[in-house]
Amino acid sequence: MSATVTHNVRAFDAAAASYDETFERSFITEHIRKIVSDRMLYHFHGGQRVLDINCGTGTDAILLAQNGISVTALDASPKMIEITKAKSLTLGVGDLVEARVSSYENLDVVHQQSYDGAISNFGGLNCTADLEAVAEHVCKLLKPGGVFIACVMNKVCLWEISSFLARGKFKEGFRRFHGDGVDARIADTTVHSWYYTPRQFIKRISHWFDIETVYGINILSPSPNSRSFASNYPQLTRNLLRFDDRVRHIYPFNALGDHFVIEGRRRSQ
Repeated sequence: MSATVTHNVRAFDAAAASYDETFERSFITEHIRKIVSDRMLYHFHGGQRVLDINCGTGTDAILLAQNGISVTALDASPKMIEITKAKSLTLGVGDLVEARVSSYENLDVVHQQSYDGAISNFGGLNCTADLEAVAEHVCKLLKPGGVFIACVMNKVCLWEISSFLARGKFKEGFRRFHGDGVDARIADTTVHSWYYTPRQFIKRISHWFDIETVYGINILSPSPNSRSFASNYPQLTRNLLRFDDRVRHIYPFNALGDHFVIEGRRRSQ
């Protein structure tokens, strides 16, 4: 395991216990998660098999399992996998969620499986320096025509840039533009992350996937990490989220959010 992966694993282990409290239990997260969840349930159906390549605490895997979908849930963080297993059992879907500790560098642990689709939600793919290798591994694990849904942290985030510039923090405002990646805060530690525009991301995976749609998340609305703003201005935050709903599929708004979502289909050859 590389030094960067080891560093990030420790960070996510440290954040695991409080992750649901700090990230999931937010009306912003609930709003944006439903956007991606609805698309997952549009593409995937009961009886199918889906690979979740950075499952975190298992929120997406459990949702799919509750809809009769078998899920192999992977995460490099042992603590995240412990929580995923415990939640799956508590919610009665332990038989449909197989949770394993596995990093991007070890996706071949499931090379004998054949999946109808794969997901990577809320920036998991930003933690790898070799996106092409991950895309190739995922492609090999999918059936021809299998759908890959990836929610990725965007290089150009209007909310973050504006927020930092308004406070005179010019360096922080453009931190996502560092080509060698940058340390991003999670809980009380950091993870090393690489950011992409939708165009850059598509270019890196297009050898293996035909891209069907791109849409933005948290375009003019604050991200889930902007908890103080959401707390102080809850109605404004909700209004901004509703505005995002109207424009997230429209260029250039679809390329300006805190995250963007790519839906691609595995090429037959």
